[in-house]
Amino acid sequence: MKKIFITTEDYKILASIFQNLSCEVFVFGSRIKGTQQKFSDLDICLKTKNPTELIDIATLKETLTNSNLPFTVDVIDYNNVSKGFKKIIDHEGVPFCHTHPAYH
Repeated sequence: MKKIFITTEDYKILASIFQNLSCEVFVFGSRIKGTQQKFSDLDICLKTKNPTELIDIATLKETLTNSNLPFTVDVIDYNNVSKGFKKIIDHEGVPFCHTHPAYH
């Protein structure tokens, strides 16, 4: 199981923001590879049956920007990326879930 390299405090902030989303959230990129720097961004992918509305993504991005996170969060919609990028998410992505072992 891959670890997500964020602090407990950052996890709590993200969990409070993500708890009201009606989609799965996957983390990918440097923060699961262990190659992140202190202020590296967090790459997340929203996975839903249908494409996420742009207004919903914009609202989420604004909420994340206005949070106390010490890094930016890049948000992508799984339904709006290439097949090649979907393979990366499917292979590397780690679900953001408070019961996930990556947080313990």
